[in-house]
Amino acid sequence: MNLNITDYDKMTAKKDTKKIKLTFMNAVGNRLVIVDEYFQTLIEEKAKNDFVREVSKSCGFDPDSILFLSRPGTGKEDIMMRIFDRDGTEETMCGNGLRCITRYAFLNNYIGKKASIRTLDGIKTVQLLNGNIWTNLGIVKQFCSINQELNFVYSGLPHLVLFTENLEEIDAEKVAKSYRYNKELTSKLGYPNNMHVNLIEIRDRHTIKIKTYEACVERITQSCGTGAVASAFVVAKLDECDFPLKIINPGGILIADKEGENMMLTGAC
Repeated sequence: MNLNITDYDKMTAKKDTKKIKLTFMNAVGNRLVIVDEYFQTLIEEKAKNDFVREVSKSCGFDPDSILFLSRPGTGKEDIMMRIFDRDGTEETMCGNGLRCITRYAFLNNYIGKKASIRTLDGIKTVQLLNGNIWTNLGIVKQFCSINQELNFVYSGLPHLVLFTENLEEIDAEKVAKSYRYNKELTSKLGYPNNMHVNLIEIRDRHTIKIKTYEACVERITQSCGTGAVASAFVVAKLDECDFPLKIINPGGILIADKEGENMMLTGAC
């Protein structure tokens, strides 16, 4: 992944004169902002959702999500990551965010080349290896085959995976929205408000192409880490592809693999 880091100052709120340092990162096209709270809390808990919405509207970077980095407080983890989508919704996981946080924390000497990061989806282990950032996203859960073309899994976030044969020729956002806002389907699966949708095209046994519509971001993003893992898990589960698997996103390439029951996501940096 190519991560271009730039630091900016941003007013925290209209009535607040304090400035907050924002770090903008681009992970295979996934636009993310990091707020570093390693040494102190910069945004009060009750103000975080409003802060995220304000920054997302006015910072000019047009982020998909905003990440808060802090110390875990208790436990043996090195750092903690919290994820808020641009509409202020707090999410449980962000695969690309995990890779961004890893690089940022390493560059700022918060972690070594191996670390553990606490998230709302559990503790994730990460490693800087040969120029790549390797992340263990854990076990994919709740696999459900809905029909021949549509499957569901939970890979830190709920994801529908839809098989297509002509990904570049269809209106991917329109198709994805028809599933994202299908209340009967999403409610039945238990995720009526934040269902992500992946449209995939199989290129060969080790390559797939995907476009991911991210709920709460409400658009097709340039890449999605949990979407890449969800899609890779499904095609391997159905014996359509083999690991390791190259995932071609609009913004670039991610590599998914599996070790035991755990799903791994890797990208260059």
